[in-house]
Order: sequence, then structure tokens, then C-alpha cells
Amino acid sequence: MKGHNTAMKNKILFALALSPLVLLSGCAPLDWIKEKLGLKKKQEMVLIEEGESLVGEGETLVSMAGKPIISAKSLDHEFDQLLEENPQLKSVLPLMPDAKYNFLQGLISQRVVDKFVEDNRIDEDPEYQKDLSRMLRSVKRMLNTKYFGLKHTIEVTDAEIEKFYNENKNTMPDLLVSRGGVKAAGVPFSREEEAKAFAAKAKGRDFTKAAKESGLESKLRDFKQVNSQSLGIDNAVKNKIVALKKFPTVEVVKGDDKNFWVVSATESQEASYRPFEQVKAGLKQFIEKEKRMAMFDKEIGKLKDEYHVVVNEDFFKPKENSQVAAAAQEEVPAQAPAPKAA
Repeated sequence: MKGHNTAMKNKILFALALSPLVLLSGCAPLDWIKEKLGLKKKQEMVLIEEGESLVGEGETLVSMAGKPIISAKSLDHEFDQLLEENPQLKSVLPLMPDAKYNFLQGLISQRVVDKFVEDNRIDEDPEYQKDLSRMLRSVKRMLNTKYFGLKHTIEVTDAEIEKFYNENKNTMPDLLVSRGGVKAAGVPFSREEEAKAFAAKAKGRDFTKAAKESGLESKLRDFKQVNSQSLGIDNAVKNKIVALKKFPTVEVVKGDDKNFWVVSATESQEASYRPFEQVKAGLKQFIEKEKRMAMFDKEIGKLKDEYHVVVNEDFFKPKENSQVAAAAQEEVPAQAPAPKAA
């Protein structure tokens, strides 16, 4: 249990390190952040609330140089936000009663780092500003994409999910448990007469024993379950086996490899799939993703027309003609000067 608690502590602290609240708190002047993100007046209060406004409310838990930096209320606020952003942590919290205290230690470490950066004016370094600007630009683009999607909602019905399941359960590995097929074995012969003679001998008997008695054990191939997706088997033989309806049976099949195969098929097994209800949620997510991508392509295409977006396609065309002409010019031998007239 001790090892588990240590791992959970590390996970919580790692989640804290990734928290946008921690990444953005104290790293740059609020006005600069507002300018970079294009924040409006009302949005200023969000940043302030998630920074210092709650520190003065509730009992002070941590101070730095005599100044409160974390209060009971601000800790609760940031811890709740951590759980909201990482819902998987909720299920393991009962196993770690000191989770909030560990989280507090992570917050303290971050505040100390923030103070060090501020005191040493590291945040004024050009490289720091460049990294911060790049991160803020990425965050804004992610938010723009998120809210663009929210403005163009999609819906996936149960009927769509079930239709997708039935149409793709034979091809998607996550839906298919077993392809099923015909249990079969075969022996190749170069001459049809020999194949027919062995087939007559093998009918109604154990096929493997019949092959051994005829000295054909080295040629015997166990195809196991043959279906339309089977590999490593002659195509004509495979198609014949898959088409069989009566079992057990022994057939002579001329393969694409010019051999005459004596095939023994003993039984057919149906393909088996994961139950629909078991995979329904995952399929819904998959279909939503596909529909969302299609929606993005469609809506962005319309906006490109509306915004008169023009791409210089000629810039990306291969310049083969000019390159070939230049190469040909280089290969032309230099002409000797014409002799002067006497």
C-alpha cells in the first residue's frame, strides 16, 4: 500500500505540474497575458480569482515572508479544479487520505518557483518571453478549436452506432473475437488420378491417419480454420473450402498452384463478436470523432469561401520542367570557336 500511495502522490503532483493554473500563475503581468490571449474585461476576474483573490479568504495555511499565499479556501478551489480536470483521480482518493496535503506541498513548491522566477526577473528574459508567447498562442488555438466545435455540434444516434457495428464487425479487430471459418486440412498431388484415389481412401475416415498410412504425412497441411481472410493458403483451395456447406466432407480441388488438393473439411464455426452493449460507448466516441472531423472539413471549407482564402498553389508544384531544362543545358558540350576567314 505504501508503494501505491507513493505512486498516487507522484501522479497528483504530476497532474498539478500540468495544471494551467500553475503554469500561468505569477509568470507574467496580468495585462500582458490579457493582451496575448485577447481577454475582455469580464475575463480578467477569472484570472484574478484563480490567482490571488481567494488567498485572503478562509484560514491561512501557508505564508511566505509574512504574506499569505495559500488559504483553506484557495486550496479547496484549486484541488477541486484539479479533480474536475482529472476525473480519474477521484476513484483513487479514498486510498490516499493525505492526497490534499500532498497537493498542498506541490502548490507550495510551485509558489516558491514562481517567487524565484519573479525575484530574479527570469520572466523578463527574451527566451522566456518567447516560450511563454508560444505557449499562450498554443493555448488560445486549442480553445478556439474547442469552442468552434461547440458552436457546430454533432449528434450520434443509437441507430447509427448499431448500423456501424453491423457493417464493420467483421473488419475491426476491436469488435471481432474470432473470424470463425471451416476447420480443414489438405494434401497436394501433382496428378489428378492420384488425388482422386487418395480421396476415395480418405472418405469416412480419420484424414490424418489415412495420410500417414499412405506415406503422405510430410505433405499433410493443417489449415486450421479457413475463412475469407486466411493467408498462406492457395486462393482457389481457400475459396472452395469457405464455400462448403456439408460436413464432414472430402473434396478434390485444383489449386491455382496447379496441384490437385485433397481437402478434408470437418466443421464450420460462425464468427464471434464482442457484444454490442459492451462496445457501444467506445463506438460512439469513434463515430463522434469521425463526424467531427467531417464537420470541421465542411464548415472550414465554407468559411474559406466566405473569407476569400486564396492559396498560391503554383508555389508547391514541382518545378520539373525547369530542372530538366537546366540539366540538359549543362550536358550540352561547349562548341569550338569557328575558324576566322583568311
